[in-house]
Amino acid sequence: MKYDRGLVLVGFVALLSSNASASIALMPGDLVVSEQSPPTVYGVDRASGASKGSCACSACTSSIHDVTVHGANEIYVSTPSAIVEILAASCASHVVAEIDIAFGFFSGITLDPSGALLVSAEDCAACARDGITTYGGVLRVDRSSGARTLLFSGPPLISPGGLAVAPDGRIYVAGQDTEAGYASGVLRIDPESPAAASFVAIGDDTVAPIDRTDIVSATDVAIENASGPLYVLDTRYRGSTLQDELRLIAVDLAGAPTSNQTLLTEDLEGVNQDRSSGSLLGIEVSGATIYTLDHVLSTGSSSDWAGIVSFVPGVSSAEGTHVTDPSAFYYPSGLAVVPEPHGLASAAASFLSLASLSALRTRRSS
Repeated sequence: MKYDRGLVLVGFVALLSSNASASIALMPGDLVVSEQSPPTVYGVDRASGASKGSCACSACTSSIHDVTVHGANEIYVSTPSAIVEILAASCASHVVAEIDIAFGFFSGITLDPSGALLVSAEDCAACARDGITTYGGVLRVDRSSGARTLLFSGPPLISPGGLAVAPDGRIYVAGQDTEAGYASGVLRIDPESPAAASFVAIGDDTVAPIDRTDIVSATDVAIENASGPLYVLDTRYRGSTLQDELRLIAVDLAGAPTSNQTLLTEDLEGVNQDRSSGSLLGIEVSGATIYTLDHVLSTGSSSDWAGIVSFVPGVSSAEGTHVTDPSAFYYPSGLAVVPEPHGLASAAASFLSLASLSALRTRRSS
């Protein structure tokens, strides 16, 4: 893998020295990484890899599963038992919502276009009913009150992981499909008609050998345009004597679920050739650039690798480019990008600009 060692080293030193910080100075476009244990969140400058600070999550009573960001100050993390808000400016944290008795634990977390939290979870009530232990559900959580609304629960989704929301409001969840022999894929849920949810991408593991583009174990998803493509992180296990392949797949939403997948790249971490296993833990897309959070367990002389990789389809090398040092994190769990200002703020700014221009024209004509 090719990367600027000097630039990365600066970022790594900054990350180490930030562990005792009590704030994160986030700006639009920055990246946020969650660490499982001790539960911590880090801010990262995506251009240089330098630290923007870190916050220990005092309200987290267990490890962090995933992370998302609202504005440049509100960081939300999912733990097995609770959704927690962390304020970047002060590192103050508090529980927003606790897991319901009907659910086993929270998993992925993101925001919908209205600013509400969306969380994937294990639905134990449905599990007990059908004798399956890992049915999945998706809940909408109000950021202020913690009130929860169940959007989807039960088959065909089991073992839900990361989730993403398209601009049109449709939700995409990584998981397994009970109707396809428990094959891994991505479920699409329309909040307006959740009962019609269906898998838009699925690995066809009924034919050997498995095709190079088949999803084997989807962990997270990302989408920026309603029409796609949908980006999927996938870990392809190749057997006890071989290494895992950490793969990035693009899904054409207009194609058939078992034949719409294109392998963009594999072995994204690319730095440890004697690794024993690895995982792709988080993905975000911003413009033409895709960011992934990778964790690699190595054997032999190489060290474990955990960090952020950037990849531009059709431009980057097959392994992507390091954003952070290969040892920037110990056991990361989730990745988020600080959103650019938009929505009401942008509309208000545009309105004020038009009003000012109109006033100027009126003065000139009078």
